[in-house]
Amino acid sequence: MCVIFSSFVNSRMVAERSYHEEGSYLSQNASNSMSNLKTALEHIKHHIKYPANKTQVLAACNNMTDVPSIDKEFVTKSLPDNNYKGPEDVVRALLNKV
Repeated sequence: MCVIFSSFVNSRMVAERSYHEEGSYLSQNASNSMSNLKTALEHIKHHIKYPANKTQVLAACNNMTDVPSIDKEFVTKSLPDNNYKGPEDVVRALLNKV
């Protein structure tokens, strides 16, 4: 499950700063973040059995070796202790923390 949107948001801010400082919009970090976001969303959508509670979501997240640890940390700290009917609920809960 886990791509965590903090990396994406931070890289987006870096990209915007890069645009103003260097005249280019997307930096390498922003490009990597988009890839991380896609990977995380795929995990959230396909690798968690729903309904799932926070513990089950985090268990799935901890097994994802292709998701950066900073993203896993964001999910651990940010995901409310709720029951989630599907991937949309997880994404919505995380977006509310960004």
